[in-house]
Amino acid sequence: MRPAEKTGCTRCGSCCTHQSPSLHFQDVKLIKRGLLQPSQLYTLRRGERVFDNIEGKNKTLEKELIKIKEKPKSSSCIFYDQISSACSIYSQRPLQCRVFQCWNTQPLLELFKEQKPTRRDIIKDKDLLEIINYHDQRVSPERFHGLITEEIPSKRDTELLEMINFDLYFREFISEKLGLQKEELDFYFGRSLIQCIRPYGYVIRGSQKEGYVIEASKR
Repeated sequence: MRPAEKTGCTRCGSCCTHQSPSLHFQDVKLIKRGLLQPSQLYTLRRGERVFDNIEGKNKTLEKELIKIKEKPKSSSCIFYDQISSACSIYSQRPLQCRVFQCWNTQPLLELFKEQKPTRRDIIKDKDLLEIINYHDQRVSPERFHGLITEEIPSKRDTELLEMINFDLYFREFISEKLGLQKEELDFYFGRSLIQCIRPYGYVIRGSQKEGYVIEASKR
């Protein structure tokens, strides 16, 4: 059945398996009450290259977004139970999930016009916010974009790999220094640059010990 023919939810799971929701200000209370944990979230920083499900193409984010994580190697929301075809946090699901109707996209389109929270609306620890600001400056998505589109490969790869190595070292250091779980780092500091490079058609091969190289991804 095509979405246009629907008049209600048939629990097909399409909305849960093709994307995870981004959070709105009404969802911040779910974090404060511990119903959503930092380890279950990740941040898309302003300037990152992402796939826009509405426009159906890659674009550069103009504003920061906080999203619920997807399952590994999948676009399925971590809270979607494939066996029961149901949401495991249904009674406490985010606003976007409550508004979404595949047979009537207008409410969702209207919701997307609203301003969304950033990490700074959620995190109140001033010291941690200073560390986040430092990371955002040293590992700037805008600078990353400028490097990845550099026409001289030797210059591009050298500076990119320096930035990528710093990002990885920083995450490991801060995780140990502040006692943060590694699963929480994508919320506090956004996705690693190894993840951010994929929408550009590249992948990073190698390891910190052996070194990294940048390669075109196989489509």
